Amino acid sequence: MAGIIQRHNFDHNHAVFEIKQNTSPDHLVCQETNQIIEFKNEEIEKLLLDIATKHDFQLTGHSLILFGYCRNSTQ
Repeated sequence: MAGIIQRHNFDHNHAVFEIKQNTSPDHLVCQETNQIIEFKNEEIEKLLLDIATKHDFQLTGHSLILFGYCRNSTQ
C-alpha cells in the first residue's frame, strides 16, 4: 500500500476514506444524522504529545472520534 489514503470506520455500516495528511483532523460524529464534522485543536495535539513523552513513546499519529448528537438531531 502507498499509504496515501486513511480509512475511518465511524459506525458498523460504512467506512469513509480521506487523503492522508501530515496531521489528520479529528472527528465529531452525530449518531442520529450521521453528520461528520472535522476539527483540529492545538490543545489536544499538545496534550497527546505530552502523554506520549511521559510514557517515553514516539507518537506517529492518532485518531480521535467523538460520538454524540449534532444541532440538527432531535435529541
